[in-house]
Amino acid sequence: MGQVFVRRSTAALLVLVAALSIVCVALLVLLLAPDWRETGGHTSSPVGSTAVLTGFPGGVVTSSPPKNTPKPVPVQRATTTQEPVTTPALKTTEPATTTEPATTGAPKEPWEREYRIPRSTLPHHYDLYLHPDLDTGRFTGKVGILIGVMSPMDYILVHIKKMNITNTELQDMETGNVVPLKDYFEYEPNQFWVVNPMSTLIPGNYTLKLDFEGSLEGSLVGFYRSVYTTKAGEKR
Repeated sequence: MGQVFVRRSTAALLVLVAALSIVCVALLVLLLAPDWRETGGHTSSPVGSTAVLTGFPGGVVTSSPPKNTPKPVPVQRATTTQEPVTTPALKTTEPATTTEPATTGAPKEPWEREYRIPRSTLPHHYDLYLHPDLDTGRFTGKVGILIGVMSPMDYILVHIKKMNITNTELQDMETGNVVPLKDYFEYEPNQFWVVNPMSTLIPGNYTLKLDFEGSLEGSLVGFYRSVYTTKAGEKR
């Protein structure tokens, strides 16, 4: 076994330190023992009193009483009474009904709607005779118009302007008979001479014969007379 060698001076110093430690512990026990027996091992101090703590330098700790805290003032809330809002009843207004004016009169006739001769009546040939009277400034004449009726028709239209029709006749070229006419008249807004037969015309060829007269003066439209003066001062 190994051997431990310690110097004598070192051993004496260790013994001295241990003895001092034991003495200090004994003194502390003697100082604190009476207080622990009186207070049961702990201390307490009421609010606003002076507490004496033993075993500490000074030994006195004071605590000041709490200041008076102002009581909260109750706030009175203003209460308002709101009357119920009444909504007025809405009046329902029925939409006004408008009555359209009744259309009076017969619907427009074809010669009132059209400006051109209908395609269902095609003129094929004209036999025209004119007799101007330069002394009176008037003219007379007659014409035979060969018309092909392409579909059943209740009327025939031809153009005229500034002429007076003195006679109207319609002939069926298939039979050679004269077709009875209900009426015939001029529709001046569209420059038509309207011929209405008594019955519907069936497809075929018809000849419309017109006798007419008019003036050669007062206009440069259609058949008219023009006057000029020669170098000798003669009017022709």
